[in-house]
Amino acid sequence: MPQVLVMGDAPEPTPTFVLNRGVYSDPGERVPPKGLDAVLAWDESWPQNRLGLARWLFDRRQPLTARVFVNRLWQMHFGRGIVETSEDFGAQGAIPTHPELLDWLAVEFMESGWDVKALHRLIVTSATYRQSSNTSDELLARDAANALYTRGPRWRMTAEMVRDGALKASGLLAADVGGPSVKPYQPAGIWNPLNSFYTYPEPENLPADDLHRRTLYTFVKRNATHPAMKIFDFTNRTESIARRRSSNTPLQALLLMNDPQYVEAYRSLATDALKSSSDEGAQLTRLYRHATRSTPSAEHIAVLRDYYTEQRASYAGNDAKTASVLDVGVVPADGTLDRTALAALTNVAALVMNSPDAYTVR
Repeated sequence: MPQVLVMGDAPEPTPTFVLNRGVYSDPGERVPPKGLDAVLAWDESWPQNRLGLARWLFDRRQPLTARVFVNRLWQMHFGRGIVETSEDFGAQGAIPTHPELLDWLAVEFMESGWDVKALHRLIVTSATYRQSSNTSDELLARDAANALYTRGPRWRMTAEMVRDGALKASGLLAADVGGPSVKPYQPAGIWNPLNSFYTYPEPENLPADDLHRRTLYTFVKRNATHPAMKIFDFTNRTESIARRRSSNTPLQALLLMNDPQYVEAYRSLATDALKSSSDEGAQLTRLYRHATRSTPSAEHIAVLRDYYTEQRASYAGNDAKTASVLDVGVVPADGTLDRTALAALTNVAALVMNSPDAYTVR
């Protein structure tokens, strides 16, 4: 059986030293292989190897492991942790907003046998999580950051979720599981040919499904992050982090309106809406439901109808402008549909998909 280094321990452990002033060539005191006594005193019955470290980490007296993990799952569901600085539980970190809740969840997690699925269920079935995310001026003034959980969670999707959500709504998402990494649409020149032995392939030279796979499979160079994900706060691949920042910039709106990946998805969503019904209201309702996962109000439909009418007038008789929308991407526009209507409804889809209702979790 082929073996890799993590399958066993070396006959003699590699010595580790405190580096004086951080200089790698100036080792100081040798560090024994064990946990931090300030967190939990090391039990001398534990072997000084990975098994001993595992026992130290998951000992019931260990104050951090369960608390840190529970906090990160809470952060996953609510957008922020009970300790906001999920990367720092030390003296420089934030104080827990609900310390008793954090302790109780940690104990529940341990007593469940470290059952992650049960912990997810416990959080998402709680009354706190199932609150409406709608709020009032009074609650916003009292609890703007929702640190007191006066309303249900509402937070912007991550970079991967924004792209996957658009592809899923459009029907283009390739659902295959597993396989090699893929290289979806990316502007030219990101991989500097002077510093790279690789060239980014042209989308026309790739199978269509490669451009529509889940973002999980996107090939990422460590020193050249995919720009469409970077704009949505995708992390630097040279470092490990516990939480992502969530920014709100004009570049994000420009990306959602102009990136070929999204324009192609909007056109596919508009195609589905046009082919689903001959009634304009039904088309707009279907488009809105697919994009936002909710039912539009009469006011929403009125706004979309007016914008649709305006866009059809703008594209009527302008073949070059229509082509700028319909000839984007590797998936050809449906030739059986009216090109003016399809281009106009594509812009309506872009309007809806560029709204907070489409890219927030609530």
